[in-house]
Amino acid sequence: MIEVLVYPEFQSLNGDLESWIDFLPNDTEEYSNLVVTKQTGYNTYPKPFLKLKDWVVNKISPDREMEYQLWGAIYNYGDYAKTHKHSGHDENASDYSFVYYVNAPDGSSPLLFSDIIINPSPGLCVIFSSDEVHRVPENKCERRIVLAGNLKWNGL
Repeated sequence: MIEVLVYPEFQSLNGDLESWIDFLPNDTEEYSNLVVTKQTGYNTYPKPFLKLKDWVVNKISPDREMEYQLWGAIYNYGDYAKTHKHSGHDENASDYSFVYYVNAPDGSSPLLFSDIIINPSPGLCVIFSSDEVHRVPENKCERRIVLAGNLKWNGL
């Protein structure tokens, strides 16, 4: 399952998201499939991040609560994401994942699934099953900024 949506009124949200991603510390302690200029920690929850997460959860299943992880990343020239998926076989595996484009200048790398190419644009949100294998090729610009997340049904 891969769904591509546009966040309504994304212009008003993206400035807040970009400010928070710039402000939060770079977390190089945690393992990541990203080779990026900056990545916040996996458990980062300022209000604008939570606002977007709530919108995504409402698109998936408005009547169920979900556990979540949220993080921001800044891709500059040459940055990329290794081929990976977000699911696993342990109790921490997520059910859904998403990536939201805060900033996508000319030269921003696409999100590549096995048979789908998604070109980023500000306000675009891609929601997908966590077992979908994907990657991001080398970026060709400065400040491709994303907010990403993993979602897991509570109690499952």
